[in-house]
Amino acid sequence: MILSLAKLYSLLRTAIGVCVFVTLPAVLSAAEDAEELEREFPRSAFEVSIADLSAVEERPFMFAGRIMDEERPRWREFESALSKRPTALSCLIYADDAGPVSLLSFDWSNFTLIHEEEVCVFRVFSRFDDIKMAAAWMAWSGFSSIRTISDPDGKTPFAANGLAEPEYLYSQTGYPSGFLQRKVANLVVNAYRIGVKYNREMAIVSASFSKISK
Repeated sequence: MILSLAKLYSLLRTAIGVCVFVTLPAVLSAAEDAEELEREFPRSAFEVSIADLSAVEERPFMFAGRIMDEERPRWREFESALSKRPTALSCLIYADDAGPVSLLSFDWSNFTLIHEEEVCVFRVFSRFDDIKMAAAWMAWSGFSSIRTISDPDGKTPFAANGLAEPEYLYSQTGYPSGFLQRKVANLVVNAYRIGVKYNREMAIVSASFSKISK
């Protein structure tokens, strides 16, 4: 007796459906455990020398997968932030000596320009060659609900995102700075969301930092 295609599909789905429909989402979008990330990538893993940071050529800032330059329609929105934060080093707090600099020392309290946060997220996250390390940065920086994507053959090969509560971020980093900005954030912001995307070579192509309203 010849099985119809519909019957064959039903049998196959019954036989292997658990394997396909449970494991595939875990590969495409996985929830990360902050404590495990911190154990795998301790704070020391984020320390680099000023010389190393200075020696590495900066990857051009990209917005929505395209290099942001004078030819782009939204260039004027980003121009000031790109000028103020031209390198990863310019986005970090560090002493003027030859000691190590931590990529976790994000200059949160001095963000005053539009798009400045996402420019610095792009600068710092361009230093990571492992999506788990990008996720660990988020964990160490107080972000939770961290999810990653590892799908080398997909449209978005690698990505990570996380959420941070305003009160926690302010108490730990002083962000946002300024009395008025803080009051406004308390009234309208429910959470901050950070997100990054990478290509197949783990070169960053997009970064975002946004507010989720109450």
